[in-house]
Amino acid sequence: RTLAWQGHTVVVGTAQNQLIAVDDLSAKVTLLVGGHKGGGLLSGMAMHPLLPWVFTVGDDSLLLARDLASGRPVGARHMLKERPKKKVDPLDLIEDPAQRKKAKDKA
Repeated sequence: RTLAWQGHTVVVGTAQNQLIAVDDLSAKVTLLVGGHKGGGLLSGMAMHPLLPWVFTVGDDSLLLARDLASGRPVGARHMLKERPKKKVDPLDLIEDPAQRKKAKDKA
């Protein structure tokens, strides 16, 4: 259903709500679990321009950021909530302070 890539990493989102990451240099294949509620279908996906993260959005209106190395979620936002009045830095969505600092240092 969805496809995103950056550098040598291609991520495919399946109709079964799974993410499959493939490194085209090493041919390493990594299966990442879905994370969208109720088996909601993936409707969009994009790679972070600097970090090894993939962002997905599903029919459940959840925007989910996932670390490709660990497969763990690094942040989530429900898109139906009222939007903030001020501009939000996407790096502020990272829940882990150490990862947030590392990401801001890279940016």
